[in-house]
Amino acid sequence: MSRKILAIVAATGLAATAANAQQGPVLLIVDNTDASNVTFIATGAAAAVNDSSASIIGGVSLLNLFADAGFATGGSQVIGGDLSPNGTANNYNRILNGIGTLGASGLNLWTSGASAPTGQSFTTTDPAFTGATTGFDFSGVLFNSSGDIVIGDTAGIPGSGAVLGTWQLIPTPGAAGLFAIAGLIGARRRRA
Repeated sequence: MSRKILAIVAATGLAATAANAQQGPVLLIVDNTDASNVTFIATGAAAAVNDSSASIIGGVSLLNLFADAGFATGGSQVIGGDLSPNGTANNYNRILNGIGTLGASGLNLWTSGASAPTGQSFTTTDPAFTGATTGFDFSGVLFNSSGDIVIGDTAGIPGSGAVLGTWQLIPTPGAAGLFAIAGLIGARRRRA
Protein backbone atom coordinates (compact mmCIF):
# COMPACT_ATOMS: atom_id res chain seq x y z
CA MET A 1 0.00 0.00 0.00
CA SER A 2 2.77 2.48 0.92
CA ARG A 3 4.53 1.75 -2.38
CA LYS A 4 1.35 2.68 -4.20
CA ILE A 5 1.24 6.00 -2.35
CA LEU A 6 4.89 6.71 -3.14
CA ALA A 7 4.29 5.79 -6.78
CA ILE A 8 1.31 8.14 -6.94
CA VAL A 9 3.34 10.98 -5.35
CA ALA A 10 6.22 10.35 -7.77
CA ALA A 11 3.90 10.20 -10.79
CA THR A 12 2.20 13.42 -9.73
CA GLY A 13 5.58 15.14 -9.39
CA LEU A 14 6.71 13.89 -12.79
CA ALA A 15 3.44 14.97 -14.40
CA ALA A 16 3.77 18.45 -12.89
CA THR A 17 7.37 18.69 -14.10
CA ALA A 18 6.36 17.58 -17.60
CA ALA A 19 3.48 20.07 -17.67
CA ASN A 20 5.83 22.90 -16.67
CA ALA A 21 8.34 21.83 -19.32
CA GLN A 22 5.62 22.06 -21.98
CA GLN A 23 4.52 25.52 -20.82
CA GLY A 24 7.89 27.16 -21.26
CA PRO A 25 10.54 28.61 -18.99
CA VAL A 26 9.67 29.93 -15.53
CA LEU A 27 10.39 33.66 -15.80
CA LEU A 28 8.85 35.02 -12.60
CA ILE A 29 8.48 33.57 -9.11
CA VAL A 30 5.51 34.78 -7.09
CA ASP A 31 6.40 34.68 -3.40
CA ASN A 32 3.20 34.68 -1.36
CA THR A 33 4.61 33.13 1.79
CA ASP A 34 3.45 36.37 3.47
CA ALA A 35 0.15 37.33 1.82
CA SER A 36 0.47 40.89 3.06
CA ASN A 37 3.84 41.24 1.33
CA VAL A 38 3.70 39.35 -2.01
CA THR A 39 6.66 39.88 -4.34
CA PHE A 40 7.36 39.07 -7.99
CA ILE A 41 10.95 37.92 -8.56
CA ALA A 42 12.80 37.45 -11.87
CA THR A 43 14.43 34.06 -12.37
CA GLY A 44 16.93 35.21 -15.00
CA ALA A 45 15.61 32.71 -17.55
CA ALA A 46 15.27 33.69 -21.20
CA ALA A 47 11.87 34.04 -22.87
CA ALA A 48 10.40 31.26 -24.99
CA VAL A 49 9.97 33.64 -27.96
CA ASN A 50 11.62 36.66 -29.55
CA ASP A 51 9.18 39.57 -29.32
CA SER A 52 9.31 43.35 -29.01
CA SER A 53 5.70 44.11 -29.95
CA ALA A 54 4.61 45.90 -26.75
CA SER A 55 6.00 48.90 -24.97
CA ILE A 56 6.58 48.87 -21.24
CA ILE A 57 3.34 50.84 -20.98
CA GLY A 58 1.46 47.72 -22.15
CA GLY A 59 3.71 45.61 -19.96
CA VAL A 60 3.10 41.92 -19.47
CA SER A 61 0.19 39.98 -18.05
CA LEU A 62 0.28 37.06 -15.64
CA LEU A 63 -2.67 34.90 -16.65
CA ASN A 64 -4.73 32.94 -14.11
CA LEU A 65 -2.74 34.25 -11.15
CA PHE A 66 -5.73 34.39 -8.81
CA ALA A 67 -8.01 31.46 -7.98
CA ASP A 68 -11.74 31.37 -7.25
CA ALA A 69 -13.34 34.83 -7.47
CA GLY A 70 -10.00 36.44 -8.23
CA PHE A 71 -8.86 39.82 -7.01
CA ALA A 72 -9.81 43.30 -8.16
CA THR A 73 -7.07 45.91 -8.01
CA GLY A 74 -9.73 48.64 -8.09
CA GLY A 75 -7.80 50.51 -10.75
CA SER A 76 -4.09 50.97 -11.25
CA GLN A 77 -2.04 50.42 -8.07
CA VAL A 78 1.55 51.50 -7.44
CA ILE A 79 4.25 48.88 -6.80
CA GLY A 80 7.90 49.45 -6.04
CA GLY A 81 11.12 47.58 -6.63
CA ASP A 82 13.36 47.13 -9.63
CA LEU A 83 11.58 44.44 -11.66
CA SER A 84 12.10 45.35 -15.28
CA PRO A 85 11.88 43.70 -18.69
CA ASN A 86 14.82 43.22 -20.99
CA GLY A 87 15.55 46.16 -23.27
CA THR A 88 14.73 49.04 -20.91
CA ALA A 89 15.98 50.60 -17.70
CA ASN A 90 12.38 51.41 -16.70
CA ASN A 91 10.89 49.34 -13.89
CA TYR A 92 7.35 48.05 -13.75
CA ASN A 93 5.70 50.43 -11.29
CA ARG A 94 1.98 49.63 -11.62
CA ILE A 95 -0.36 46.63 -11.41
CA LEU A 96 -3.84 46.44 -12.87
CA ASN A 97 -6.51 43.89 -13.71
CA GLY A 98 -10.17 43.75 -14.65
CA ILE A 99 -9.37 44.98 -18.17
CA GLY A 100 -9.89 43.31 -21.53
CA THR A 101 -9.84 39.53 -21.30
CA LEU A 102 -7.60 39.64 -18.22
CA GLY A 103 -10.54 39.83 -15.82
CA ALA A 104 -10.11 39.38 -12.09
CA SER A 105 -7.98 36.23 -12.41
CA GLY A 106 -4.93 37.82 -14.06
CA LEU A 107 -2.61 40.71 -13.32
CA ASN A 108 -0.91 43.20 -15.63
CA LEU A 109 2.53 44.59 -14.69
CA TRP A 110 3.21 47.88 -16.49
CA THR A 111 4.92 51.25 -16.27
CA SER A 112 3.53 54.74 -15.96
CA GLY A 113 5.73 57.78 -16.65
CA ALA A 114 8.41 55.79 -18.47
CA SER A 115 11.43 57.54 -19.92
CA ALA A 116 12.80 56.56 -23.32
CA PRO A 117 13.42 53.90 -24.43
CA THR A 118 10.04 52.38 -23.57
CA GLY A 119 10.35 49.16 -25.55
CA GLN A 120 10.42 45.66 -24.13
CA SER A 121 12.67 43.36 -26.09
CA PHE A 122 12.32 39.71 -25.17
CA THR A 123 14.73 37.19 -26.67
CA THR A 124 15.39 33.49 -26.35
CA THR A 125 19.01 34.21 -25.37
CA ASP A 126 18.84 36.96 -22.71
CA PRO A 127 17.07 37.09 -19.34
CA ALA A 128 13.44 38.14 -19.87
CA PHE A 129 13.33 40.08 -16.59
CA THR A 130 15.69 41.30 -13.89
CA GLY A 131 15.05 42.39 -10.31
CA ALA A 132 12.00 42.06 -8.08
CA THR A 133 9.02 44.08 -6.91
CA THR A 134 8.57 45.23 -3.37
CA GLY A 135 5.76 43.56 -1.50
CA PHE A 136 2.09 44.17 -2.24
CA ASP A 137 -0.77 43.27 0.08
CA PHE A 138 -2.85 40.42 -1.34
CA SER A 139 -4.23 39.30 2.04
CA GLY A 140 -7.20 36.98 1.71
CA VAL A 141 -6.50 36.20 -1.96
CA LEU A 142 -6.15 32.64 -3.22
CA PHE A 143 -3.45 32.03 -5.82
CA ASN A 144 -3.11 29.40 -8.51
CA SER A 145 0.21 27.55 -8.62
CA SER A 146 1.39 28.60 -12.10
CA GLY A 147 0.30 30.17 -15.35
CA ASP A 148 1.42 31.88 -18.53
CA ILE A 149 3.02 35.30 -18.93
CA VAL A 150 1.90 37.06 -22.12
CA ILE A 151 3.04 40.25 -23.81
CA GLY A 152 0.72 43.23 -23.42
CA ASP A 153 -2.28 44.05 -21.29
CA THR A 154 -5.02 42.18 -23.21
CA ALA A 155 -7.08 45.41 -23.48
CA GLY A 156 -5.89 46.97 -26.69
CA ILE A 157 -2.46 48.44 -25.98
CA PRO A 158 -0.41 46.92 -28.78
CA GLY A 159 1.27 43.65 -28.04
CA SER A 160 1.31 40.28 -29.72
CA GLY A 161 -0.14 38.41 -26.76
CA ALA A 162 2.59 35.80 -27.30
CA VAL A 163 3.39 33.52 -24.38
CA LEU A 164 6.82 34.53 -23.06
CA GLY A 165 7.00 31.81 -20.45
CA THR A 166 5.40 31.08 -17.11
CA TRP A 167 5.11 32.39 -13.58
CA GLN A 168 5.25 30.00 -10.65
CA LEU A 169 4.11 30.31 -7.06
CA ILE A 170 6.60 29.49 -4.33
CA PRO A 171 5.14 26.51 -2.53
CA THR A 172 3.39 27.47 0.66
CA PRO A 173 5.07 26.26 3.85
CA GLY A 174 2.28 23.69 4.30
CA ALA A 175 2.80 22.16 0.85
CA ALA A 176 6.58 22.12 1.27
CA GLY A 177 6.13 20.44 4.65
CA LEU A 178 3.95 17.72 3.15
CA PHE A 179 6.56 16.96 0.48
CA ALA A 180 9.27 16.81 3.18
CA ILE A 181 7.18 14.42 5.30
CA ALA A 182 6.48 12.20 2.29
CA GLY A 183 10.21 12.09 1.55
CA LEU A 184 11.07 11.18 5.14
CA ILE A 185 8.47 8.40 5.21
CA GLY A 186 9.79 7.03 1.94
CA ALA A 187 13.39 7.12 3.18
CA ARG A 188 12.43 5.47 6.47
CA ARG A 189 10.56 2.65 4.73
CA ARG A 190 13.53 1.99 2.44
CA ARG A 191 15.82 1.55 5.44
CA ALA A 192 13.46 -0.89 7.18
